[in-house]
Amino acid sequence: MNQRRDEVLQRKKENMAERLNMIAGEMTADQVKEMRAQMEREYDTLEKAISEEKKSQLQKMRGAMLQRRIAKERRRKEEIRAKEEDQRRKNIQKMNAGLAKAFSKMIHQRQE
Repeated sequence: MNQRRDEVLQRKKENMAERLNMIAGEMTADQVKEMRAQMEREYDTLEKAISEEKKSQLQKMRGAMLQRRIAKERRRKEEIRAKEEDQRRKNIQKMNAGLAKAFSKMIHQRQE
């Protein structure tokens, strides 16, 4: 990404220098100075825009990575909760089966 930025900035600088050389012959020293300052401002603006875009992309990447991590943690917790719920149901079934067995045994004893 830095290589691409450097290429774009280098091309912009070359284009600005070429434009300045082409029109410098027709201009006074003050006009050339003003034109050079304007081109430097353009260059700085371009450099700032590239930097902002890079920061924006990195921020988006961080956000996406964080969202994936949150989703993964949410799925993991859901799986744990589902396993615990399943185990709780099995324990209740086992307990109910034991109670039913004891209750029917008690009923058979009373009937005898």
